[in-house]
Amino acid sequence: MSSSAEQTPLFQASNQVNPQPKLSSGKLDRNNLRRRPASTIRVSRVLIAGGGFGGLFLAILLDRLGIPFYIFDGGAKIQHLGGALCLGPSVLTVLEQLGLTSILASVSLPCRSLDIYDSKLKMMGSVGMKGNTDATGYEDIVCTRLNLYELLMAQLHPDSIVMGKKILSFEENELGINVCCSDNMIYCGDILVGADGVHSRIRQVLYRTLDKKGLLPRSDKERFTPNYVFVAGVAKQQSPDKYPALKKPFVHLSTVVGPKGTGWHAVNIPDDQICWAMWKPIDKTEVSLEESFENTVFEYVNTESVVKFFRNMPCPLGGHMGELVDTTSEELKSKLLPWAGIGEANEIHDAIVLANCLLELKDLGLKNITGAFRDYYEQRYPRVKSQFSSSRATTKLVIGQSFSERLTRYAYLNWVPSSVRQRMFDDNAAYRPQVSFIPKAENRGTTAVIPMKPTRRWTEEEVSRRIANVWGRRSATI
Repeated sequence: MSSSAEQTPLFQASNQVNPQPKLSSGKLDRNNLRRRPASTIRVSRVLIAGGGFGGLFLAILLDRLGIPFYIFDGGAKIQHLGGALCLGPSVLTVLEQLGLTSILASVSLPCRSLDIYDSKLKMMGSVGMKGNTDATGYEDIVCTRLNLYELLMAQLHPDSIVMGKKILSFEENELGINVCCSDNMIYCGDILVGADGVHSRIRQVLYRTLDKKGLLPRSDKERFTPNYVFVAGVAKQQSPDKYPALKKPFVHLSTVVGPKGTGWHAVNIPDDQICWAMWKPIDKTEVSLEESFENTVFEYVNTESVVKFFRNMPCPLGGHMGELVDTTSEELKSKLLPWAGIGEANEIHDAIVLANCLLELKDLGLKNITGAFRDYYEQRYPRVKSQFSSSRATTKLVIGQSFSERLTRYAYLNWVPSSVRQRMFDDNAAYRPQVSFIPKAENRGTTAVIPMKPTRRWTEEEVSRRIANVWGRRSATI
């Protein structure tokens, strides 16, 4: 997240795209960049690296604000493969603000409970969701990752997404930000947002710069060590007679705690589809992987050994897991990542808070931009730490295998009163960030919502004036 610009601008005053000078390497050539005319006009803009949920959601909010932006993604097309995605009130609130909940409802089902089984499909316990609905006014819903991706993509003009553009490096100066892509093309803007995942190239460049200055925290130097292989997909055109759960108008999220750290789940969703997933600890003898932050490709391409392990495992919706895998085509994907359950929600929360902070900018000077990101950090960092701790606790509850974790799971499912469980949920559900420039979605539940900063609500006229004053065309003179 930065600011700079030194080359022929991406747009001239006529709004026509200019040819970009190609460089001989992935690094910025300052001599080349300084050949542009002494005075030009360009459009101020935000450059977003990565077309994941966070990048797309931020783009939607910038589009609503009228702030120019571009999304850069290294792939030939953006793919969001995988299985089920559970969305709760912390995300549904802002989707209601944007008027997207009714569309999402058409491709999702409400989740009524989390059912946990052992490897022989003996019920270990169930966590009901009805109290959550009363507390927040929203039912947790389940859809596919692809459903949410398509919904977000439909809100954006295709020309705002630049594919096949992997950002390799960037440089700042008093005029803005220059980014150099893998094809040696250079783009300029005012703010660069790294939304390109856990192995973010933007973050790597920032970290190296901070490390040279002695400012990089020790924790950020630690290696990222994956510990699970996770394979997921969507099996289409399934028979309701074979899988009676497909006839139901709601979801029972069925998760199996298998032996030696393994597990799997299956979820019924609309249109006779079943989302499935399976996970197992990484076998270091099977995977050769450099466990460092510099490794930007973190996918386990060969899923054959994983699928083979689970093929004959019983599916909680009927049949065996292998039967679902056999009816899955392009949705199949696997990742080497520690288990996490709130990544998408955190990405969307990041986008909401950042958009609010960018609206507060009084100008595009470095001091104001730095202040906006400091404000963003102060709002998000404590909350992310809290959500990370909550996610770890949930992970241990659902898939933990140690004696203490199994004992905790048994106690939670069988001894902890429902009122105590509900209070634990209410604490997490109280965080429901909203954008400050769209009419607020009212709290329809019984649980109080944590107030957000800024508390000010912007009118449409105030937003238009602020955007015109801050993000209008500006002179860029060297």
